[in-house]
Amino acid sequence: MDEIVRDAFEGEVPRRHAYDALKAIHESIHTAVSIDALVDRFQDRHLSRVAKILIASQIMRAEAASTLSEPNAAAFVENPYTVVNGPYGPLKNPEHSWIGQFCRILMDNVRNPDDIGKEISIICFNYDRCIEFHLTKTIAAAYQIDRSKALEIVERIDMIHPYGSIGKLSLGEYDSAEDRVPFGYHINGAARVEDIADNIRTYTEQIADLGEVKRIHAAMECNVLVFLGFGFNNQNMNLLRVLPQARSPSRVYVSAKGFHRQVSNTMVSRIAGLYSASSRHDIGVKTAEGIEFGATATELFEVHSPNLSRFEIKRLRLETGDFTVSEYE
Repeated sequence: MDEIVRDAFEGEVPRRHAYDALKAIHESIHTAVSIDALVDRFQDRHLSRVAKILIASQIMRAEAASTLSEPNAAAFVENPYTVVNGPYGPLKNPEHSWIGQFCRILMDNVRNPDDIGKEISIICFNYDRCIEFHLTKTIAAAYQIDRSKALEIVERIDMIHPYGSIGKLSLGEYDSAEDRVPFGYHINGAARVEDIADNIRTYTEQIADLGEVKRIHAAMECNVLVFLGFGFNNQNMNLLRVLPQARSPSRVYVSAKGFHRQVSNTMVSRIAGLYSASSRHDIGVKTAEGIEFGATATELFEVHSPNLSRFEIKRLRLETGDFTVSEYE
């Protein structure tokens, strides 16, 4: 444990309680599906605070080592097909991953950047801001606008972090806004790990935030539902489960890397169970058709890109040479 994190514990949690919490986390983390589930299991305020500080420090380090960090991104500018050796494994150009494909779909046929993302919602159970960061950078480049303007556009997108994140994005290391945290910069440089940890929520805290739960349920009433890298853990599924009268999706797609076909019925049942009993059979059929076993998120986008793209039926008026959108097709 580095000195910064240790000092954060000692400043907020009595030494004996911090030691007990660290010992409990170390000895039992392998028995939980996630750190969130472990915190929820113990229901101990000292363990919760220690876990949040650990999460904050590790996510900041992961952002700094990611394929999106400025030093690694520079390598891809020089050679888009290069592979960078990162501390957690080889890193490839994000433009060749699902997030690059997602951005291209999102911006396709959109002339005004202010219109980007108006028809989507993103529920991200991760603490990092990789999606927000890459969207900001990509929109700024695509429309040749300032990153500050691009960030405003991104922050208007319905982006939900059920367990919080490590903070709103700032535009750089020297951004002085108190409630913003630079992407991938060292903790206690532009931001203190204790303050970053304040943005992390436990499962119990999320359940108590009924306003946020309503946002999640509203997002689940969608036309197309896509699961990317999702583990289908009980507590996450419980947050997604909507009210009986909620509108169900017409299409469902799942990247099922790491899952085997033997659990197909279980996956179908769990997704269908998010909606009302009257619509479960229909959703089950759609889900069964949309599960891509063995496929990563990138591979799912490669297969289903046309299914995930917005398509407008336009007709060319021969009299004027203008395209018009048909309301009846």
